[in-house]
Amino acid sequence: MVCAKQKCLVHLLRDLERVERYKDTSGDWTRFAKKLRRLIRDAIRLRQRRDEMTPATYERRYQRIQQRLQMMIEKQWTNREARRLVKRLRRHQQELFTFVRDPKVPFENNFAERVSLKTLAQMLDAHRSSIRRWLQQAGIRPIVLGKGRNGAIRYKWQDVQEWIESRERTA
Repeated sequence: MVCAKQKCLVHLLRDLERVERYKDTSGDWTRFAKKLRRLIRDAIRLRQRRDEMTPATYERRYQRIQQRLQMMIEKQWTNREARRLVKRLRRHQQELFTFVRDPKVPFENNFAERVSLKTLAQMLDAHRSSIRRWLQQAGIRPIVLGKGRNGAIRYKWQDVQEWIESRERTA
């Protein structure tokens, strides 16, 4: 199965915060971080407004975002942390803004990391209790986030995906 690959932008933003909190922010770090945050926000905003513009306008703005990314990568940053992140941007350049092109791809990978019973029930068109029982029988343990009645039960997407594929093979 071939899927569009998207790097998680939330993790990238988290790295910016981590650097600002614990690492070297001298030199041109502030300018670098501001440009990268703005670029990511603009890409997310463009995706959210996709239906409000013509395909030509959307494509033109997407290309502008790609140009801005390229300019950030080509610039010689003096800050060590900025250079480290530029190296990552260069390495994953083709996977940073996949979500802008493909409306089915999210800009973060939280869903890729975990999935809820409700989502699984919708995907498989079954009741939550049935899904929970099937996953339990398959030996897939839930991850509980939060406490009490409002604690959310999630499952690792990788485990669930393997289980779904095994069900499809036997069907």
